[in-house]
Amino acid sequence: MSLIPEGSFTMPDFTGKSIRQVIKECARIGLVLQPSGSGVAVEQIPPAGALIKPATRCTVWFTADLQKVPVYLRPRAPRPRRAPRISCRRIRASEAAGSYAEGSRKTCS
Repeated sequence: MSLIPEGSFTMPDFTGKSIRQVIKECARIGLVLQPSGSGVAVEQIPPAGALIKPATRCTVWFTADLQKVPVYLRPRAPRPRRAPRISCRRIRASEAAGSYAEGSRKTCS
């Protein structure tokens, strides 16, 4: 005897997905979607992991305001580009062109 009713499955987690992704997933598994808002999913009923049957009505709230989205779901900002490294080496006075007859100097490229 199984404790899970026949034909039921677990509710997927829509958090962080776009409305388009949620619509496709609901259509694939046979859920009736009631979307609210636009942007990325931030909350849903029934909760993720709940046992549900096909044709269950689910409500998903979306937001475009990234300040309301948990930090781990926000898109990453591009990293700033670093300035190219300048390589320097010491050259001997005998290699140096010019009036630096004594000692050594650095050249950078």
